[in-house]
Amino acid sequence: MAASSGAAFTLELWLSDVETVFPFSTNGTVTTSYKLEEVSYDMELVEVTPEIMTDINTEMSQGAQIPLPYKSWRQYSQVMGSGSEFKANISESAINVNAIYSVIMNQNAGSSIKTNIDDVAKQKINDPFNFTRGRYKLESGGADALTIAAVTPPFVKRYSYRYGSVYYPLAPVDLDVDSTVALENIVAGFELEDKMPIITEQVKLSTGGYVPRYESTDFMICQNFKVTNDPILSGLNAGSTGSPIELNVSFGGSPVANLEFISFVESTNVLYISKGGASSMVAN
Repeated sequence: MAASSGAAFTLELWLSDVETVFPFSTNGTVTTSYKLEEVSYDMELVEVTPEIMTDINTEMSQGAQIPLPYKSWRQYSQVMGSGSEFKANISESAINVNAIYSVIMNQNAGSSIKTNIDDVAKQKINDPFNFTRGRYKLESGGADALTIAAVTPPFVKRYSYRYGSVYYPLAPVDLDVDSTVALENIVAGFELEDKMPIITEQVKLSTGGYVPRYESTDFMICQNFKVTNDPILSGLNAGSTGSPIELNVSFGGSPVANLEFISFVESTNVLYISKGGASSMVAN
């Protein structure tokens, strides 16, 4: 950032749609607008010591490049109309994909405001932004009560990621009885044994017994591609062939319709700084 250029650092933000922020109304009226006031943005710039800058400038003047690793996220969204199988093509071309986190939501989530909704009703119809396609759903029998509907709700029965001819994990994950294998894949794949995620918390069933939150409101499909602790190159090169990363999902239970698949791709990149402040994504 050079003050002499006359340019300014600009950050632009847009408010989400009102239906997204306020999916429920308790007084029978529909909120038509909202605004945020007294918003501030605080940014901290770090300046290194002159001695360090002298060393950096000396290295770059001799033709060296300074690598600056950084992490980025991209979101991909696809809609499934109906059926029992779905393939989501994630067109990510990053050379170092660390992980993918995919969630499933109802397509109409956040598209309208439901009126006269109290706390019990919220439990019965669910928060529209809960992740879905586990084996259970929240009901109005209690704050933590879960139950299976009279008709078995649609659930993810099998899934796998694929890039080129390689599957991740190496074989599709089958969830014939429950989703325990998928949860174990997340915990083991992301090395979370000593740092258990909230999705592993147990929730009581209205019919007795317990299931993880993963089976109700927090179902997700994740894959860790990192194979080393190298901060620069350690994951999947998704730009090597031009092919998309495929997420293949099969469903069991009653028919599936109007679902939105949202995938978040985490990747690590490197910005190389050379003489004169020139930057490049490619090392010379």
